[in-house]
Amino acid sequence: MKTYQFFFLLFVTSTSSGFADTITLRADTWCPYTCSPESDRPGFMIEIAKAVFEPAGHKIDYSLMNWARAVSETKKGKFNAVVGANTADVPGFILPKSPQGMSVNYFWTPKDSTFTYNGIESVKGKKVGVINGYSYGGDELDKPIANHHPSFVVLPGDDALVKLIKMTDAKRIDAFVENPYVLEYLLSTEQTQFQNKFKAVSKNIVSEPELYIAFSPEKAESKKYAQMLTEGMKQLRKSGKLKSILQKYKIKDWK
Repeated sequence: MKTYQFFFLLFVTSTSSGFADTITLRADTWCPYTCSPESDRPGFMIEIAKAVFEPAGHKIDYSLMNWARAVSETKKGKFNAVVGANTADVPGFILPKSPQGMSVNYFWTPKDSTFTYNGIESVKGKKVGVINGYSYGGDELDKPIANHHPSFVVLPGDDALVKLIKMTDAKRIDAFVENPYVLEYLLSTEQTQFQNKFKAVSKNIVSEPELYIAFSPEKAESKKYAQMLTEGMKQLRKSGKLKSILQKYKIKDWK
């Protein structure tokens, strides 16, 4: 056994406190970050969690649900963690010291659109689709959305992004906001009829890009799990396992 493997297994075994738990993870569909639990590619953030916790004997219970509900119920302690959150999504949650992903967000329009986003004033008179409960990576959009800015159309539901794509294509709204990795993944797999129909019309609007597996403030074991994930990320990088996971999803390490 290689030395790094031995010390990693020693670490995760020692932090498991002598027993193995089932760790409940919840997210919405946000491939390549979080994908179908039934898939052999459940999302790179899910694979990171499995690579850290399963060697310690912990079982990962991962399923999909509405994002706002996932955050709300995890905050109350029903689940251990939500996956794919930035700090604005999960105030009060317990976070690892290093992120499990990075976010990027752009405004997207049909290719024949003349709209360009260059600040919140530019959405005046427009309709822009966003997803209920999401943080878009900073106050630039999060504050206006929270304050019910009339230009933002907020959609709930597990398939909100698909609805936004269809609404934008049909010119029912002028634009939507999304991560390019997520949009590309969806258009290349499930919604191929909309490939090559959209263009990015903004700079990257994310000012707080770090994404986390965020643990419930109501669970006694959350600090332990966050620490395991902090140390586990170091070992996954050192061993090359993180690179191997990310390559499956065509993602480069952000560090």
